[in-house]
Amino acid sequence: VEPDEIGVRIQGGRIVEVVPPGVYSDLGLFVRLETYSATSYQFSVTDAELITSDSQRLGVTVSGSVFRPNFKKADLIADLWTRYRTIYISDEALQAVVNDLAAQAMKVCVGDRPFRDSIIGSARDDLRLCIDTELSTLMEPYGLDVQNVTVPNVLLSPEVQSLLDSITKSRLETEKAVQDKARATA
Repeated sequence: VEPDEIGVRIQGGRIVEVVPPGVYSDLGLFVRLETYSATSYQFSVTDAELITSDSQRLGVTVSGSVFRPNFKKADLIADLWTRYRTIYISDEALQAVVNDLAAQAMKVCVGDRPFRDSIIGSARDDLRLCIDTELSTLMEPYGLDVQNVTVPNVLLSPEVQSLLDSITKSRLETEKAVQDKARATA
């Protein structure tokens, strides 16, 4: 078992022991040692079509790190191994689960907020915190731990982007007119 791995010793189809990194041998029949990486798995998931509570469309990207159970959680590994072995061993299977769970977390958190609270200022950090909490809750039954969740990107649909641009342009024109009037009066 390599330094960054966890080993599961199986004999006759039953888990005998969860082992930390090291060298192990067992010459019995129907004996095998399966390993998986205990290092972080980096993910990035994008959902381009989320609906806010005030029926606005936007896209969100969520990134972070997922950790499979470490040796300190040997009992948990033994309990969950038969159900989630594929997720622990395969990065592709883990990515599929992360995609589904992150999409669910994004839908819950964006759907509970109005548009303004999803994209502007400190409200965006509240969105990140909500997604982090929701994703952690969803991953717990798998024995997975999620950390370093970020929301690096919020994408606006072209219609919404053009509307926001026109609002910003209108505000700037109004402010310029007020300044021009003040300058003319002076």
